[in-house]
Amino acid sequence: MGFVVAQTPSLKVSRVSSTEFDKVIESVHKDYLRGSTSVPEEDQIEEFDLLYDDVVSVLRQHGSFSDGGLEEADFASSRYVDPGPILVIVNSMPVSQSLMEDLVPVLAKLRGDHAVVFDGVEMVAVFSDGRILKSN
Repeated sequence: MGFVVAQTPSLKVSRVSSTEFDKVIESVHKDYLRGSTSVPEEDQIEEFDLLYDDVVSVLRQHGSFSDGGLEEADFASSRYVDPGPILVIVNSMPVSQSLMEDLVPVLAKLRGDHAVVFDGVEMVAVFSDGRILKSN
């Protein structure tokens, strides 16, 4: 399953406290649980699988990836842990500007509101609407 990474103008990264970062992520998840997402319930797993596959393709262009996290890698996640609007990636390296830029068009092509959250050496969230948050 392939895709073309579009050129994205330089992105604005907002720095927030860890408390604010957690509140924003929690809000996205609550909206999803309330059914505020634009993806019908029967299509949500399929949408998450598309998200996962395309994000993993981008991550592999920027470093090594472990599916399931059983081996050491720059990035790790699992498709089977809490599929939903937020894909959590454990990162053992900083998230580069080019990686964030490459994720924006992947997220933008999905039907619902989604985010990729990096939880490791730094906390970064890239949202489908183009917002990027970094925790201080």
